[in-house]
Amino acid sequence: MEEYYQGKGCECAAHSEYECVCGVDWRSKREVQLELENKIIKTALEEIRDDGHCKDGEMGFNCGMCDWCLANMALKEIEKGNK
Repeated sequence: MEEYYQGKGCECAAHSEYECVCGVDWRSKREVQLELENKIIKTALEEIRDDGHCKDGEMGFNCGMCDWCLANMALKEIEKGNK
């Protein structure tokens, strides 16, 4: 990850996001890191989901134990958190 710090690229000499008129990102480094990790995990889960189906389930029934079911459950939780 490229070196990140709050207010990177600010050209108006602001000390915080409340003073800044540049519109740059003032989130903490941790927030940016967590967002990146969330995207990576979500992409991996979507690949699992798109790669197959529940081996035990039929007509929408899910076993809740296979990788496909676990990926779907995790994606639903991520989507809830994004609302």
